[in-house]
Amino acid sequence: MTPAVSIVGMGRFGTTLGALLDRARISWEPVLATPETEHYEARAQLVVLAVPLEALAQVVRSLQPRADQIIVDVCSVKVRAVEALRETMGEGRWVATHPLFGPGILRTDAVPRVVVCPRPDRPADTSLVEALYAQVGCSVSLMDAATHDRVMAESQALSAFVGGALRDAQLPSSNVAAPPSTLPLQQLVNAQNAAPGHLRDVLLLSNPFAAEVRDRLVEAMRKMVPAADASADLPTLRGAIDRVDRQLIALLRERADLAAVVSQRKAELGLAVQDPEREAAAFADRRAWAVEAGIEPDFVEAVFASVLTWSRALQERARGG
Repeated sequence: MTPAVSIVGMGRFGTTLGALLDRARISWEPVLATPETEHYEARAQLVVLAVPLEALAQVVRSLQPRADQIIVDVCSVKVRAVEALRETMGEGRWVATHPLFGPGILRTDAVPRVVVCPRPDRPADTSLVEALYAQVGCSVSLMDAATHDRVMAESQALSAFVGGALRDAQLPSSNVAAPPSTLPLQQLVNAQNAAPGHLRDVLLLSNPFAAEVRDRLVEAMRKMVPAADASADLPTLRGAIDRVDRQLIALLRERADLAAVVSQRKAELGLAVQDPEREAAAFADRRAWAVEAGIEPDFVEAVFASVLTWSRALQERARGG
């Protein structure tokens, strides 16, 4: 008998979905690649791809979906997943989804939640996927890919940023004198320790809105505590300047790392290191940012001219020049 659902990828989520399908008495099959050809043979009409984002396009190509099959992805970010599906299947039969649950749902009575990104051009396929999730007990929310990613950046990715930062800073204190208000902070740290590494990477690096949310958070935290009180003594004020300078140096290191990546991309595309049009636009932007910040734009342009010269040298060095 042909199963109702095929699941490609039997990791944490694939196994969990299989258990929910069993509970709902819906037939399903696990799908493994044929060792000789790396080709996936899925028999069901609904094929759930429980695979990492970076493997999504390759799995679709290996699967070679039939005309009657609907491909369902379950990645935690949707803009890039939709791009991968469009790249491999065009406007074919695929529906992007994000189940907001993991193996822990099997040990509770909580209602599993899932986001489905509707296909206005394929309403029947969207309805079939919604019905599948409803049959296994899910509460379904409809959301386009960009809205989904922004919501996840402001919630799921935000939790990952805060929890990861607290963990790396060895906070909060575990002293018995620590008040109960620190418990949620420790829970964030524990959640990050338990999360798979690839999931953190997807949330923080592949969500197009995550960096913006991170910057908003960091800027808000910076404004909460001034570098030093205006009434502080001279050594304290100098110490505050030293801390700011250390932050500037750390940012220059981050910029150098980005410059190395840019150099690699330019080399792959056959582009020169120097891009006069881009540089002119960059200087104009930085002068405008200086005005917004109340800093002399000529001074800021001079600073960035030095940074740009250094960046070019780094890129030339990366190319062996």
